Amino acid sequence: MNPEQYFFNFHLGRELSLCGELLYNGFEAMENDEPLYPKNSKEVSYLDNSAAFIFLINHSVAFERMGKIISLFLLKEQYPNKINGLLKDYYLSIDEEYDKMTEYSSFEKEEDEVLHSHSNIKINKLINTIKQGSLELNGSEKYVLQIFDNFYSKYRYGHFNPQDINFQKEAEIVNSLLNYALKHKFMQGLPDSLSDKEKALYSIGVVIQNLTKKYFKKIDCFIKKHETLYY
Repeated sequence: MNPEQYFFNFHLGRELSLCGELLYNGFEAMENDEPLYPKNSKEVSYLDNSAAFIFLINHSVAFERMGKIISLFLLKEQYPNKINGLLKDYYLSIDEEYDKMTEYSSFEKEEDEVLHSHSNIKINKLINTIKQGSLELNGSEKYVLQIFDNFYSKYRYGHFNPQDINFQKEAEIVNSLLNYALKHKFMQGLPDSLSDKEKALYSIGVVIQNLTKKYFKKIDCFIKKHETLYY
């Protein structure tokens, strides 16, 4: 097994396994939490900030990592010399003649910045820049990813800032997301007997499930095409 095969099998394979755990545990945290419904209001009001934080951080990181896996596979297919460049130091550590044997190049500045960023929207744009139409998302899916991006960039360390006096920000973000799902009714035909919380969870679950399927389907195609053994 050469360094490229090792990297795509074991480094990215561990990332993919972690993504599944993050998604499951993140949604479970919100599902098990008990939101408050103020009297005469259909608005969900979360009281447990820890559950909201776990949901947001887990999903932010999971989709980011899956997006980067897709990006690296696309770069491998479209610009293999860039992957050689990524693995250059590793190759040289096991073979001093690597420079003479293999052509390599570096990532473009924008590619490098995005691959080191934590923005799902930017990563999705990079994916479709490398190869147009590789991962097309609808408006609701982009909206949800943007929510995760906003949380990750502004609020994941928010409480360490002494000027931040809003201690309910994570809850407010999840609250807005659940009410967005309730309003748009992404899952039709839900029984009236279900509580608003259950309807909201089903609805936002549909969006997240569809997003996850798109990412995993794309990655699965790469696994079969390149015969990488993630699982």
